[in-house]
Amino acid sequence: MSDISIDDLKSVLGAFLKDRTVYTAKISSGIWQDMRDNHVLKTPDSVHESLDTDAVSVWEACEAGDVVIAYEQNGDTPYFYGIGVVANTPLSTFSLEWPRKPEDMDRDYKTVYWVTIAGNGERFDAKPIDSPPSEEFAIVEHGYLWKVMDAASAESMPPSTEELLHRLVAADRLRDVDTLLDEHLPDTWNDAEKKGHQIRAVVLEALLDRGSKNSIQSDRQFAQGIIAHREEVTEGTIGDSCGRRLFEDVDGVDEFLENGFDPALSRIEDNARSFSEIIENRHGGTMSEPDDSNYFILRTGTDLNPETPTSEYVFEGESYGGEELRAAANGGKFIYLEDGRCYAVGELGSVKVDADEGVDNGNSVVRIDEYQEIDPVRLDAVRDHLTILIPTEEPIIEIEEADYELIRYGEVWRKRILSLLEKESHQAALYRQSLAHLVAGKNLLFYGPPGTGKTRAAKLLTNAVCADYRLVTANAEWSNHQVVGGYRPAGKGWDTEAGFLTKTAIDCRRSIDQVGEPTWLLIDEINRANLDQAFGEVFTLLDIDYREQVPLSFADTDEPVPLAFRIIGTMNTYDQAQLFSLGYAFRRRFAFVHVPSLLESQDLPETTTNNYLSDAKKELSKESEYVVELLADTIPGDFQVTADEGTSAADTGVVFAELANDPAEKLADLRNNEELCTDEFDLLETLTYFAQIATENDVIDIGQALLLDAARFILAHELLFAGETTRETLDQAVVSYLVPQFEQFMSELRRAETIGNSNAVERFENVIAVAEELQLPRTAKILSEAKETKQVLES
Repeated sequence: MSDISIDDLKSVLGAFLKDRTVYTAKISSGIWQDMRDNHVLKTPDSVHESLDTDAVSVWEACEAGDVVIAYEQNGDTPYFYGIGVVANTPLSTFSLEWPRKPEDMDRDYKTVYWVTIAGNGERFDAKPIDSPPSEEFAIVEHGYLWKVMDAASAESMPPSTEELLHRLVAADRLRDVDTLLDEHLPDTWNDAEKKGHQIRAVVLEALLDRGSKNSIQSDRQFAQGIIAHREEVTEGTIGDSCGRRLFEDVDGVDEFLENGFDPALSRIEDNARSFSEIIENRHGGTMSEPDDSNYFILRTGTDLNPETPTSEYVFEGESYGGEELRAAANGGKFIYLEDGRCYAVGELGSVKVDADEGVDNGNSVVRIDEYQEIDPVRLDAVRDHLTILIPTEEPIIEIEEADYELIRYGEVWRKRILSLLEKESHQAALYRQSLAHLVAGKNLLFYGPPGTGKTRAAKLLTNAVCADYRLVTANAEWSNHQVVGGYRPAGKGWDTEAGFLTKTAIDCRRSIDQVGEPTWLLIDEINRANLDQAFGEVFTLLDIDYREQVPLSFADTDEPVPLAFRIIGTMNTYDQAQLFSLGYAFRRRFAFVHVPSLLESQDLPETTTNNYLSDAKKELSKESEYVVELLADTIPGDFQVTADEGTSAADTGVVFAELANDPAEKLADLRNNEELCTDEFDLLETLTYFAQIATENDVIDIGQALLLDAARFILAHELLFAGETTRETLDQAVVSYLVPQFEQFMSELRRAETIGNSNAVERFENVIAVAEELQLPRTAKILSEAKETKQVLES
């Protein structure tokens, strides 16, 4: 045998098993020799009698090229007899008198070329392995075959693992034995049935269990005697079939065999036992491990690997997945997992298993190549999107390539978002616009009547984006101490105590550092609090533009607020009039999203116009033109704001760092999108013109900061959902950022209704008309209803 390494043997076995299935067959005592001699496997009783439909399906699925492990179960101990390859050739070709018993005539049989482990069955004492499945005929993992071969080679009189593998490969090549005989023997080898059968039987007997130290002549002579005994003829008769009757140009029986048959048999062996094609395929990349996968999750922080192993990973030789990991050496890929987060990747190098190599206690060591830390990914965040279930404690977890790609390169957050949109398809638009607001840098306020699922929506959205969240319910007693923090009595002195907002900001920074995802604050029934009193100067920090310069300050402590930190609030619109009003500072920093009842119609009324602009050309003022240029220049840079050096690279103003690529190009594409244009206006000009009309009619003044917010929302939507930004998105931007500012005009409408001598209603109607002409139907609808109800937010 060669000095081929254990790693290469496993790699060859892995390549050999590509596209094959491995089965275990439970046999009865005393029948192995008959099975082996006649290359047969008969139908298990459970299949023959159709007692088990699953067993029947497994049996029928077994096909040529698959591998079968034959064993007998004696109590709790399995005894292994041999390994075989299912052949293509019918049983009658090899066993002229099989089946021998009348009761077996109607059974189904498979032709199997068997390689013997032990004629009387072998119990593995040196390297015990688990019993096969309890079924008579069952599918097992590829790695189980290696365990059987490895354990067999460790017994007192074994064929070596390499020899077993050579014989297994030979059995596979010989499953088309007639093709090999046609290639290497004279055409007359099969001109008589009995002669052909005897020649075929000698070839199989000589090569299937051929020892590596024997000469081809001695193995042929041994096979010749076995077949003669089996056929109840003399050895000379078998020799005559293989010699004189085959090689007519060679004188003498011995010469026929030694100078004719033996060289042909040697050539057949070279073809059958060669690893060259398999090794070539392995190095060609078709496969390098037993079960079609060389991707793993490896746990660290364990007793064997307490520190991050950057050069070598230690694992128990008999641990779950250990065989597969060894088989994947020299090219397999892995992901490190610790404390529920995937944090590094690399490639598997060579494996050391022997004490001579410095490995003891039954452990194995795999060299680590190409070690690289990655942005942490929570296992819980991807678990639902993996193709396999991840065991809780196992140190070695074999995964599919798709799983590796998702964790290593995939935008896991996008998978979770798409899953949310699919599961909540009836409210997909609600979640889409909410995500765009959050990516645009805004906090979020869900408002609507009771029972519409505002808090549920906040939790679902947060679970799709965040590592965690903190939920609090607002009340009128809130103070700045409870929200931000301050001093509290401690014995004879004072200690600092963080409020819930500060605690969440700290948790957010920690989760970004550890798993690359933020932690957010959810405030239920937010309008029940006196927000000015409770938040105070903290309103400034709700705007991400100030977070890099201004920390959260309480007592003698400063805490920075991460760029990715957000607040999501909920508000019941039925009692807003009785509770604290939402001041301008609050509205400015939140995007408002209406959560309607599922029974509420979302159809928009047909627009009717009062012809405010029917005869006038829509033109931007010089001031508005300047604002449009400001928007175009400023917005792309807003999407590329990241935390200062020294903080987590995953902390970014757009929450998902991948979205910060080429925002300027995306904005230019949106501006050139004809579907988003209104007459001569692009989307930025449409936003600015609407604000210009509201100002000219002395309804409200809309500053450029609000226009920036609206434009950021549109660009964020395109970054999240490329190619799906429509006029409805533009309309929603106006509804979310500009329309809430009209709340301050409601008091003037109420006064006009009471006094009756004001043109406030006419001015307000002019703005509604412009919204209609700019094709902003939802904006026009909400403002039209506000004219009647004197309330901007939808109830």
